[in-house]
Amino acid sequence: AAYMALNLQAHRRWQQRQIQMHITVAIPTFNRVEKLKKCLDSITSQSLDSDIQLSIAISNTASSDGTYSYLSNLEGPDGRYFVTNKIGTDTHCNMGSLATTIPPHADWVWLMGDDDYLASPHSISIIHEIINTTQTPDLSFVHACQARRSTRSGNMYENEVLKLCEEFGYHEMLGWFSSIVTRKDIMTEALENWQSRIQERQWEVSAFGHSAEMLKLLHDKQGAFVDYPLVEPQDDE
Repeated sequence: AAYMALNLQAHRRWQQRQIQMHITVAIPTFNRVEKLKKCLDSITSQSLDSDIQLSIAISNTASSDGTYSYLSNLEGPDGRYFVTNKIGTDTHCNMGSLATTIPPHADWVWLMGDDDYLASPHSISIIHEIINTTQTPDLSFVHACQARRSTRSGNMYENEVLKLCEEFGYHEMLGWFSSIVTRKDIMTEALENWQSRIQERQWEVSAFGHSAEMLKLLHDKQGAFVDYPLVEPQDDE
């Protein structure tokens, strides 16, 4: 019901536009091949409108659990997959590798953990709809709600990203990277900056390095999110 409520008049508007939006789901992966498979299943089974072009970017630089073999044989329709797949021991270069794996012609990028999954078959369509429905022409960030924490109200919130952080919490907005959807140029710059920090201080890799880089680039830009369940961790903890 909440998904239908989101439609309003937006569906008719974007059908009339007949302009495809290219959304890439970007996944850094490391030694979680079985969870990666479930993550990818949830993405490839999405119900998409004709004006959405979906691609999946995956970077694996050091896995030793069968991920390399799995990705070597990964096939998809219409050149959907963009994959960097290496055998190595450098566990500190995956974010920079992911930044260069994201296709340059993408419009928006959803950063996704390999141990998470899309909670609705309409998750990507809803993100697409939020982008097209927002009253903000220069929207740069969308927060994808975690399913178990959503009240399913369908309410949309729009503001500068820093003000969203001040109202709802910094970690609420930017802490869990499977909730982060940004314009492509912002995503690649944030990943590259995070990679630089990791290389400079490999002995002190923060779990929230991505959110610090995102806030630097997004604090004064417009963001939005809808209280609707879109993404979920595979683990119960």
